[in-house]
Amino acid sequence: SEVLGIAFFVYITPLIAMLAAFFIASIFTTVELIRIAAGFAALVLAGVVIVFYGKEKSKKPISYKIVRIIEAEEDTSI
Repeated sequence: SEVLGIAFFVYITPLIAMLAAFFIASIFTTVELIRIAAGFAALVLAGVVIVFYGKEKSKKPISYKIVRIIEAEEDTSI
């Protein structure tokens, strides 16, 4: 569950930030280049936030507990 939350934060948040900045910029201007620049700036800002978040989280790594090992069956169909 925690891993899925981190994956969402790392992969989806920059996309949402980029699209939100693009559409918010479209409210204020009709110049396409400015809207693209705003989206790109939001993408970069989200990347910077993720890097700093990752550095903070690396101080406290995620730990896993292996509860059982499932042996793979040997495939003899060849």
